[in-house]
Amino acid sequence: MEKTQPFNDLICQVARVGVTNVQWCGEKMNDSQLDTLISAMELSPVRIENINLSKNEITSAGASLLCTYIKKNSNIKEVYLNENLIDDAGAREFISIFNNQVHPTIFDVSGNQCSSAVVNNLALLAKQDQHSKEIHQSLLAGEAEELDISGMNINKIDPRLLTFFILDTHALRSLIVSGCAAGDAGATLIGDLLKNSAVSHVDLSDNDISDAGVSQFIERADLLHHPTITSISFSKNIRISNYGMQQMSKTLFNTNDVITSFDVSDTSVTSSVRSTIAHECELNKEPSCLKRAVAAIRTNDPSCTSVNLQWERLTQTAARFVAPVLKLNTIMLELNLGNTSAGDKGAELLAAALQQNKTLRILGLANNNITSRGAKVLFQRLHQQGVLEELNLANNRIDDEAETSILNTLQLNPTIKVLNLVNNLLSGDCMSEIDELILLNQAPKTVQTIVSDIENRPASVTKVALSGKTGEEYCNDTSVRILCNALVLNKVVTTVDLSKNVVGDIGVTYLCEMLMTNSTIVELNLESNSITDRGAQRLAHALRTNASLQHLNLSNNSITDVGAGDFVDTLRFNYALTSILFEKTTVTSDLRTKIAEAADMNKEPRGFKDVMYMLRDGSIKTPKLDLARKNCPRPITDESVNTLCVQLRGISVVRELILSGNSVGTEGCKSIGKLLAHEGSGICHIDLSLNPVDDEGLGELAKGLLSKNCVLQILNLRGTEVTSTGIINLTNTVKANATLREVIVPERVSADVFCRMNQELMVNAQPKSLKPLLTSINENEVIPLLVFKDPVLPFTDAACHLLCAAIVNNEHITSVDMSNNKLTSDSVPFIAEALSSCPKITSVNLSHNEIDETGGYELVKCLAENDYVTTLSLEGNPIPEEVIFKLNELLHLNRGSIDLKKILLKHRKGRLADKTINLNSKGKQYKLNDEDVRLLCEVMVECGSIRAVDLGMNMITDVGCEMIADALLQAPRIEAIYLDYNPIGEIGGEALYNVLKVNHQIHTLLLEGTNVPEEIWEEILSLLRVNETANHERIDMRAIRLEEVNDETQFRSTDYAISQEQKVGIDAFKAYESSVRALVKE
Repeated sequence: MEKTQPFNDLICQVARVGVTNVQWCGEKMNDSQLDTLISAMELSPVRIENINLSKNEITSAGASLLCTYIKKNSNIKEVYLNENLIDDAGAREFISIFNNQVHPTIFDVSGNQCSSAVVNNLALLAKQDQHSKEIHQSLLAGEAEELDISGMNINKIDPRLLTFFILDTHALRSLIVSGCAAGDAGATLIGDLLKNSAVSHVDLSDNDISDAGVSQFIERADLLHHPTITSISFSKNIRISNYGMQQMSKTLFNTNDVITSFDVSDTSVTSSVRSTIAHECELNKEPSCLKRAVAAIRTNDPSCTSVNLQWERLTQTAARFVAPVLKLNTIMLELNLGNTSAGDKGAELLAAALQQNKTLRILGLANNNITSRGAKVLFQRLHQQGVLEELNLANNRIDDEAETSILNTLQLNPTIKVLNLVNNLLSGDCMSEIDELILLNQAPKTVQTIVSDIENRPASVTKVALSGKTGEEYCNDTSVRILCNALVLNKVVTTVDLSKNVVGDIGVTYLCEMLMTNSTIVELNLESNSITDRGAQRLAHALRTNASLQHLNLSNNSITDVGAGDFVDTLRFNYALTSILFEKTTVTSDLRTKIAEAADMNKEPRGFKDVMYMLRDGSIKTPKLDLARKNCPRPITDESVNTLCVQLRGISVVRELILSGNSVGTEGCKSIGKLLAHEGSGICHIDLSLNPVDDEGLGELAKGLLSKNCVLQILNLRGTEVTSTGIINLTNTVKANATLREVIVPERVSADVFCRMNQELMVNAQPKSLKPLLTSINENEVIPLLVFKDPVLPFTDAACHLLCAAIVNNEHITSVDMSNNKLTSDSVPFIAEALSSCPKITSVNLSHNEIDETGGYELVKCLAENDYVTTLSLEGNPIPEEVIFKLNELLHLNRGSIDLKKILLKHRKGRLADKTINLNSKGKQYKLNDEDVRLLCEVMVECGSIRAVDLGMNMITDVGCEMIADALLQAPRIEAIYLDYNPIGEIGGEALYNVLKVNHQIHTLLLEGTNVPEEIWEEILSLLRVNETANHERIDMRAIRLEEVNDETQFRSTDYAISQEQKVGIDAFKAYESSVRALVKE
């Protein structure tokens, strides 16, 4: 009773009072008591949240009852059932609780009879808030093929999670721990867990793992021997370096043959190391026999001296994996990859490996579908390999395309003594040559001494002398082949003498191949051998590209024109051969001469030779021949220039000839002069700068300038030996030449001489009609009317300058016609200067040019100083009207009174201070007219110094007189005006009378010999007398009654004149005002 009382108290407390925490630990509670407790908890007035029944005797049956209760009460937060008697079946029933959205957050069943897997499963299910939905579903299922905890901090993850899925279950195949901050420690931990797991894919990317972490992972997971892990990712771990991965790949992949993917992208591992790792992964996909072979070759396994993979049915990738490890192997002697579908790619990879391998003696590649492409690469790489002795390429698809590569290799690599090429597509001839070369490789060398010296002591051998017998036998084609092998890359031997032997066309073939590579042999003597046309043709073809051989002797051979003819064409492309001998052959003398001439051309500079060939065959298209010294290896001489000029005759397409910096002298200039004079020559520009050309040579060249066929425009003599004397002579020649426009002279030529020459050259640069015109002027021919026009081209300012310079001080020209040209204002100063020195020129026609306002004012300035030009035509020029007006005014004055012009210009310059203007035309041819009066009135009105004007004996009419009257009204300071003997009538007289009414300064007015009526003349005289009255104090008697003035005042103290003066003045002003108004109305 006492033992059950505490339990009963618990039941009462739970059922009646109610508690949130139910705790009954270590009381040996059985399933029956648990059932009672569950009934009490169901009656509890308070929601129960925590249940702790650990260390009792609850079995799986009781667990089932408690599971049912918990399912019904979602308020339960913590459940502790540790150290009871619950087995796996009972514990797994609790898993269904976690299907509910609300469930306990702590569930501990540790220490029961159930497995740790179930314990961990329930504990992890209770921590649902720490896991993703996918992980929770996997926990409910109790297993998962993939566990992805990416982005979760591994240090904050319940360690039971990884243990449960990796160790407690056996279904997990993929573990993704990306971006979990695992670090090296985390990698080590995961490696421990994975050691005995069945996981195949592990993702540890973006975890700050270093090389050490990778190494620990590999070690703890026993990755070298792990049977299931095939894919690993360490990407985005920047601390992983090349060094760590290189060390890893050397150890891991030599043993592990399971891993097929090892990702280290986005790390510090370079692409080359990543490629190596990827290569190893690919190898693990191959059959194990290939993997074992590659590992043995790579590690230099002492037992691996021979590898035979011929019957393993491997794919075409076998060569790809074997080739890289073969490079550094030093043990293996024999490798058989027959029947592995290696193909051309495999052959190329093995060829590259063989270049570094120094031990392999036998290589089998039979039945691998290799074509000529792969064979060529393979044999090219074997040129100087020097180790491989036997090569089996039977049953492939190699044809004659690979012939040259095979033959070259066998010639250059005597180590290859066995070559199996049966059942390929090679022709019989090719197979014969191959067999012959193989036999030669197997046989001793007949010219051992010389070849040995060439190969072993190259500096001691500069000449190969094998003329006649070698001491044992004549040199044959085989001897030549061996010799050529030694000479291919030799850079010391300059002379090869094989004369008086039995060298045939095959031997010549070897020589040809050698000469296509060798660049030091300058002399080859093949006299008295067995060479036919075929050998000569081969030699001619080979020498197209050889740039060193200078002397070739083919005398006393069986060569005809058929074989020698190709040398003519060869010498066009060969720039080295200067001598080819065909003595004692059947080659005709004509052909030998052509070959000799072609060889002589190689003594000239290369550019010169090319030009000569283009000129000869008419293929030259460029207008410029640049044979300057900088473009030629040696200077061009007079002899070369003579040859060139002969070839250039009649060729008009060539316009420029550049010979700068050569050795052209007098004879060369003489040839150039003849070329310039030749019909059809198109040379317009010759550059002889920096040549030894002197005055004599220039004189020879200048003779060509006198020909009508000459078209030369530019001549460059900079840096030559020409002096001022030579340029003077050239200048005299240019006077008779119409084409030369520019000459660049040496610095020693004086400036004066240079300027005189340039003046002549400037003439040539103008339209053609200028030169004969200037010649006529310079010879002082009588040309009253000078017409400055060209029927083809209008003249410009430069031509005008030349013309004006020529007509200075000319005494014959009276009229100049420069119309319809392209003269601008720039020409006007030259025209003005010429007119100032030629007083006989009175007429100038400048119409229809391009003279603008600036030029117009220049002409105004010119006519102000020039009194001779009376006619100037300017129609069609863009000159403003006001400028034209000024010009016409000056032209009018030039045609009339020069005295008036001088007065007018002096006044306009503000320099006129004269008191008297005397324009009396007595005894003069020209009489002033009314227009002249208009100009004079300007002076009369504006000049304040003038007191008297004499215009007598002119042709002034009433119109002019009225203008004078107006001027006198505006210039009251003028006191005397002389108009005698002018055709002035009544109107003019009245105008003067009216002026005198107002102007009291005029005291002298002479009208004798005019047509002024007598009555007007008398009135004028009365007014003049008034103006002559002495100036004293006067009393105005107007409006004063006589009876109010005493006699003294009336008759003695007053002057009747004053009253008359005022009366007349008022009347006159009224009359003048009326006339002005009438004029305005009109």
